[in-house]
Amino acid sequence: MNPLGDIIWPWYNCLATLLSLAVAFVFALAGFAKIDDPTSAIVFLKLGFDVPFDAAARLVLMIACVEMVLAGWLAFDLGRSLRPAVAGLALVGCFSGLLLAVAHANPRSTWTCGCFGALQPPWGGKTLMSHLKFDLVLAAAFLCQTATWRIANRGEKPNRRGGNSAAGCRVTAELK
Repeated sequence: MNPLGDIIWPWYNCLATLLSLAVAFVFALAGFAKIDDPTSAIVFLKLGFDVPFDAAARLVLMIACVEMVLAGWLAFDLGRSLRPAVAGLALVGCFSGLLLAVAHANPRSTWTCGCFGALQPPWGGKTLMSHLKFDLVLAAAFLCQTATWRIANRGEKPNRRGGNSAAGCRVTAELK
């Protein structure tokens, strides 16, 4: 490891674990809430995108399943790789795009996106812009996780199993 990585690594583990668990909790909460009461999310898709009711119901169920799978992946990975963070960043980007499209098409609307079903969102706001601001916070958490991961792992080559182990690289070099 490089000297900067030696300093950052213990802090990175703590930060990555906390970020992964916090974001996993938010995604799990959103997924379970949509499955429990999909009404507001279905209404959002129906009003915002003029999607038929049956298709909206299926889309909401699919989104909830994707959120729960990502929540499990983030919770069990705990910052050991970039894949769940990049997938989460892509999902947050898609959600932000949907919110921006609907907010732009209906600037005076007072409806919510139904991200958390009938539950009150953890940050207290129910408007589309408050959901967009929360998406930006999630995106910042993912970017922070990926940036610290890259700094902590700078200069190391991945071993065969995909991990970053200097000992694994040395053993491979000695066998050649």
